Amino acid sequence: MTIANPEFPIIFLVFVCLYWSCNANIRSQNLLLLVFSYAIYSLLSFQYAAILFLLTIFVWTLTTPLARESLEKTKKAITAFSIVFCLANLAIFKYSNLFTLQAQNLFSYFGINYTFPIVNLALPVGLSFYTFQAISYICAVYSGKTKPAKLLDFATYLSFAPTILAGPICRPCELLKPIQDKRFTTRDDIDDIILLISSFFIKKVWLASWLSQSYVNPIFSDPSNYNTIELILGLSAYSLQIYFDFSGYTDLARAVAKMLGFNIPQNFDKPYISNSFSEFWNRWHITLSNWIRDYIYFPLGGSRNGFLLTIVNLIIAMTLSGLWHGASMLFVVWGLYHGILLCAEKSLKLVGVKVNNRLIVFPLVTLGWVFFRCDSLESSLTFLHSLANWNYPIDLSLNHLSIVLLLILSFTVWLCSDVLLDSIRSTMKQSRLYLKITLGIIFISAALFCSPEGMPSFVYAQF
Repeated sequence: MTIANPEFPIIFLVFVCLYWSCNANIRSQNLLLLVFSYAIYSLLSFQYAAILFLLTIFVWTLTTPLARESLEKTKKAITAFSIVFCLANLAIFKYSNLFTLQAQNLFSYFGINYTFPIVNLALPVGLSFYTFQAISYICAVYSGKTKPAKLLDFATYLSFAPTILAGPICRPCELLKPIQDKRFTTRDDIDDIILLISSFFIKKVWLASWLSQSYVNPIFSDPSNYNTIELILGLSAYSLQIYFDFSGYTDLARAVAKMLGFNIPQNFDKPYISNSFSEFWNRWHITLSNWIRDYIYFPLGGSRNGFLLTIVNLIIAMTLSGLWHGASMLFVVWGLYHGILLCAEKSLKLVGVKVNNRLIVFPLVTLGWVFFRCDSLESSLTFLHSLANWNYPIDLSLNHLSIVLLLILSFTVWLCSDVLLDSIRSTMKQSRLYLKITLGIIFISAALFCSPEGMPSFVYAQF
């Protein structure tokens, strides 16, 4: 079960009443939260919960002694081993078949006929997200920024129900510390909860679903049957779909966390109005971008060792970011593509030319989504080749005007969002609670009424 399942609100309502009844005792509250998180996760698969439990015990056992002065000489080795174990666990479940396939191709290239055994391991949902949280904890304990946590607190940190499936990827200071402290909700939190839940229904349930079913799926199913304009609109529609899908789900995760007294980090900040590619990555999937920066790009040397090494470090970091998204060469190409865009931006900056135009950034970012959406490199190349189908007849069964209007409306809202949000929050602050809830129900009902039947699976759940 996920927090987006229709049954979740009923179960959560019962849980949250019990949860806040234990507010006087943080330990009891955390124990209840841990049991609830594991119960929800176990409904997806008991094996997934077992893998998470074993990883939790292993990491906690290894990192707890790091605070002892007697182990000062072995701290680095213990830390390195803990990180390698986490990455090995991730690689076994997520990348074993990819590595096997690439080894098979390499052997075939040299004329060696050997068939590698394929082991079909079920990929635990959310593995990439909680693995990165575990590594953040290991590094924080090693550096002394975080003291080793009690097992109950650490287990709650890794299994936290709102974030385990799709983030945001939280650092110990963002989630573990609040787990260890007494928590509460404020009037402003209630306003944010109503806004975030309404946002989830509008973005994910309505817009992402409608875009997927009415425009994106038909065009990507056979791009060679559509002309250039339709393919461009199809790509733009997918850009909107993946944003509405992921940011909508994140809004729901933040709302659920706020109901439990937690303020987890924002994951999106109007990324498509970015004026540069580096700005885009400061606004898109922010917690992953920051993680890649802090734990891969900076340790490689960042931009400290000259221009050439900066370019190499960027390519490595972005390629690994792409690989994080899935065990497919498509994601590697997508990550490499964005690495090249960032390198080009830095190269132009070196000669005094700045990329400072969203009319350049959005189209090139959108073009990159071809590798994200297509099923194979071959199909992505087919899509790109089909972009030259200028003379192909227009398919009148597709609602082209709706996509154009949604693009215009989306960019208008994003450009004015700060003023709009300030106005909405100011109005809500002066309104009574029953009126806020009533308006929230109206927006949610309208989104449900406009949305197509059935809701497509969450795009980032596979990562």
